[in-house]
Amino acid sequence: MKKAVIFDLDGTLIDSELFYLNLLLEFLKRKGMVLPFEKACKTVGAHNSPIWENVARAHGGSISGKTLRQEYKDEFERKFRDRELDYSQMQFADVLPVLEKLRADGVRMAIASSSSDKIIRRVVEQQNWERFFPVLVSGDNFRKSKPDPEIYRYTMKQLGTVPEETLVVEDSTYGIEAGKAAGVMVAARRDLRFGFHQEKADCLFDDMREILPKISDKYV
Repeated sequence: MKKAVIFDLDGTLIDSELFYLNLLLEFLKRKGMVLPFEKACKTVGAHNSPIWENVARAHGGSISGKTLRQEYKDEFERKFRDRELDYSQMQFADVLPVLEKLRADGVRMAIASSSSDKIIRRVVEQQNWERFFPVLVSGDNFRKSKPDPEIYRYTMKQLGTVPEETLVVEDSTYGIEAGKAAGVMVAARRDLRFGFHQEKADCLFDDMREILPKISDKYV
């Protein structure tokens, strides 16, 4: 039996990836910049991405990638501060039954996401998930982002578990690679929209209830 489950947030618990991509593409469009959708998809699941420098160079280098990224970050911060970003309707329908069951059975749970700490906490607040997740871990706290496994190793320490006792639930290429590099079994939500490479996951699911037998034989 697994003693703990660590959930990624975006694309795993909430269907937010396309929402974020559209924000990015709309921002660049207002700047007169074009980024093909398939290239934008490479930012999904990554805390840091070379995409900003690539876009800046592709448009003549009149602005640095660092400045471009900061302008987007400032705009995002404003939207967040003004509560224009609403996560309350993004929860996947299969999530709550799984969280309720795991909590009832005493399975420890955490969120480990590349999103900022304040975004993670805003989502947890809007979804009323406080009772499920005593441990919230942000990629902001680490020198390297996923696919580096540090975030998952740290989260296991917070939960008091080892890889053999833990299941990671992910969706993106980088997240899956991070979980596997941490030595953990990884279940991934199947997603064909963003060109993810999900073949390294131990199992794929379309409904999160499918992960329950991976946690305990009692769910078979």
